[in-house]
Amino acid sequence: MWPDQLPFRARRRYVDVAEAIATAISAGRLQSGARLPSSREIAQRLGVSRPTAREALLALEYAGLVDVRPGSGAYVSEARQGPGAMPLNAMESPDTLIEARVSLEPAIARLCAIRLTPARVAALDALVDKAEREVGEGGSPTELVRLGLEFHRQLANDCGNSFLASFCASLVSVSDHPLWMLLNRQAMLTVKARRTQVDEHRRIMQAIGRRDPDAAFDAMKTHLEWVSAAVVGVI
Repeated sequence: MWPDQLPFRARRRYVDVAEAIATAISAGRLQSGARLPSSREIAQRLGVSRPTAREALLALEYAGLVDVRPGSGAYVSEARQGPGAMPLNAMESPDTLIEARVSLEPAIARLCAIRLTPARVAALDALVDKAEREVGEGGSPTELVRLGLEFHRQLANDCGNSFLASFCASLVSVSDHPLWMLLNRQAMLTVKARRTQVDEHRRIMQAIGRRDPDAAFDAMKTHLEWVSAAVVGVI
């Protein structure tokens, strides 16, 4: 069904478990409607703790890949087949996704520092202000992540290069990458993490507002390296 051993990676173990199961679903080894083994069985097979296995199942449920039925168990979502089924790139490795973003988005930030109008700078600053309201104890990690991805999407749209904008839009799409959305949300559960994200977005905008392309490039690169460490535990 999936490998008996997980690869060693310096990242959160539940990410590996969720990815192993998601890959099995994507490859057709777990069919729509199939019942998954219990969290105890998953833990034993993959050599992880039961809380880690349960966290992985929660991630998959949140991403829409698995339905958890109380008293019955976890099943592969019926939405995996037919029109509107989740695209295969929803199962791509979070490592692959962040690698692409680190390669692309600093260049987008550099272009924005050269090309953004004051009106667009103000609009993006306002988006960061909205995210600021989600930082405190009563803030919503889900809304913060949504606003964060919208920030990156709008930066790409404003960079003046339609090819870069289109590619970046696919990388930060919630519908295309629901597992990434889930992992990102889990990383934003603490006030400290939410504060760091908003502060780094502000640093990017400060560099863009000063029309400093090199500082914008560096601020975006630093931010995405932090995102990589926070979300999947690797840089």
